[in-house]
Formats: sequence, structure tokens, C-alpha cells
Amino acid sequence: MISLKGSFTIKNRLGWHARPCARFASLIKTYENINVVFETTGNVPKHASGKSTFEMMQLGANHGNVINYTLQGNDENELNTLIKGLSALNEQIAIEEELEERKKERKKERKKASTSKKCFTKI
Repeated sequence: MISLKGSFTIKNRLGWHARPCARFASLIKTYENINVVFETTGNVPKHASGKSTFEMMQLGANHGNVINYTLQGNDENELNTLIKGLSALNEQIAIEEELEERKKERKKERKKASTSKKCFTKI
């Protein structure tokens, strides 16, 4: 059994809530022969299975927190591929969340602008 360890920093501004955790779990579940454990550090270290959305959410990881992980499996190439996938997914989620936030802000601005136009037309 091969064991690889690493870490990454949560880039998503909203931290590890349900959606990112579910996406990580979905990716990890595609690697049936690999066991993944995530861990947070701090006063009370917490562990979570990478195949459990619920356990990952219970880590309470926020933006900027470092997540350590341990991958165990028999195929080193699969392990390395999964490590690259975890890193890429962390980046992708952060970008998607940022784009979604900007979209919401633009929608609010358009709504505010249209409301002010209606006020002027009624006078």
C-alpha cells in the first residue's frame, strides 16, 4: 500500500460548504481503490473521509484554512492523478464561486438602477 501526503489552502471565499464538499467527494469516489482522509489542524485536529460530504463539511474549513490530506492506494499513478485533480478542483471551485458572486452583484446593481429609473419616470 502506497501512502502520499499533501496539503492545500481553501481558496473558496465561502469555505467548504455543501457544494464544494460534494464535488470533492464525487471526484474521490471515482477512484474506488483509493482511500482519502482530510485533516484540519488547530486546537482540536479533525479528520474526515474524502468520500463523505457530511464529514468534510464537519471540518468547518474556511477560506484560507490549510487542509492536509493522506491518500492510500496501490497505484502510484492513480494517486498522483487524484492529487492533481484535487488541486485543480480547489482552484475551479474558487473561480466559479467568485463568478457567481459577481453575477449576483451585477443583478443587484441592475435592479437598483431600474428601480431608480422608474422613480424618475413617475415624477
